[in-house]
Amino acid sequence: MGSSQNVPDLLLQLDQKVKELIRLKVKLTQANTVVQDKIYEIGELKSMITFYREISVKQGKVNIGYNNELVAYEAQFKQRDKDEAIEKLEQRIMKLQDELDTFNYTTSIS
Repeated sequence: MGSSQNVPDLLLQLDQKVKELIRLKVKLTQANTVVQDKIYEIGELKSMITFYREISVKQGKVNIGYNNELVAYEAQFKQRDKDEAIEKLEQRIMKLQDELDTFNYTTSIS
């Protein structure tokens, strides 16, 4: 009916697996130190893309709200500028990701 192992034995096995997992995470962290800057940079570039996507490019007069109030928008950043900035960031991310992929493919931990 029940398992052939008891809870204390299972807890010992769990403890061993947790220790193995910690050792593996430490090894991964140590191996990644040479590319950690690239990992951080990718994260920051992705944040910048999010920032650029939120920039308003509204231009001209628009009626808004329940009162149909006329509001004049003057964009300091044009859609073309926004698209170009995002494209440059995406290209940089792809370059860094290629470098990380090469690193991951050629690096082993023991």
